[in-house]
Amino acid sequence: MKPTGQQLVITRRGGAASFDGNALPTITIREQDCSSWNVSPNGRPEYGTVKVPYIDQKTGRQRTKSFETGLEGPSRNVRNTSDTDI
Repeated sequence: MKPTGQQLVITRRGGAASFDGNALPTITIREQDCSSWNVSPNGRPEYGTVKVPYIDQKTGRQRTKSFETGLEGPSRNVRNTSDTDI
């Protein structure tokens, strides 16, 4: 977990880093440290279709390829190939 604003974000062990890339220290939260708490997992959104643009090498024009994910949800339009938040 790492505190972010008014929330605690849960990441994989060792996955939390500060803005400059340094590892954040481990925070231990004990039951006696809390007067109350709740957990609201937001998870990643699910998309039914992912649309990815590419350049057709023969025509030089941009095309879009669609992939069905098998999940329920809206379409996700990837803006470029480095857009990994899918």
